[in-house]
Amino acid sequence: MKTGYFAGLGSGRGWIVFNFILTPEELQKVFDGLKYLFVNTNSRVESDYTESSKQNYFQAYKNFFEQILIGQQSLNRQDSWNIERPVHESIIDDISKVFYRELDDKAYKMVEPLEPLINITPFYLQYLADKDSLSVAYLNEKGIIGLQLQYPKYVTWYDTENPKIIETNSFESFTLFKTLVERIKKQARKAKVQSPTKLFKPNFWISESAVLLINKNKYLQENGFEIK
Repeated sequence: MKTGYFAGLGSGRGWIVFNFILTPEELQKVFDGLKYLFVNTNSRVESDYTESSKQNYFQAYKNFFEQILIGQQSLNRQDSWNIERPVHESIIDDISKVFYRELDDKAYKMVEPLEPLINITPFYLQYLADKDSLSVAYLNEKGIIGLQLQYPKYVTWYDTENPKIIETNSFESFTLFKTLVERIKKQARKAKVQSPTKLFKPNFWISESAVLLINKNKYLQENGFEIK
């Protein structure tokens, strides 16, 4: 049985990524009618864990959007992380494709999927003064601004005798990834960010409803940026 894989850069081939900003209501609508589940793959889970609650995830994103992305209250790093951490999850189309490996501590186990997972995490804006450019390629905690979907282009199963690099576009999880991206694009458009002197076109999509709210973001305001 396959119980784990090296993905993306671990296979030497990279990831497909898609950055976006939607309101909490719009994000939940993207998933309506789809066969999917959220799984915590970031750390060990309790022995009775099967999957993460969908309701809890969408509530976590609502908290994240309101308190961090557009919130005006100053939070210390621990409080901020407590709000951000629950939006780091993985997505798969079928629970039967998730295997759990027991740990020495019987109270916990590790999730090891049988197919590549879609990761959903925050993405960040970073202004590079020396280049006068605005990038989404860096982890900049102050510039946290939206969500990113990640899917490996290739995987290598690490428990096989003869590991091979496998292209991921034949997996059903890849079809789910494409469907999510297509649905987001139907609600959104490519973003433009205006500075006092220049119009930037960083690589993310945003809905019209999110535009009306996101310019409250502290990093945008501190740098004189406005998303158009």
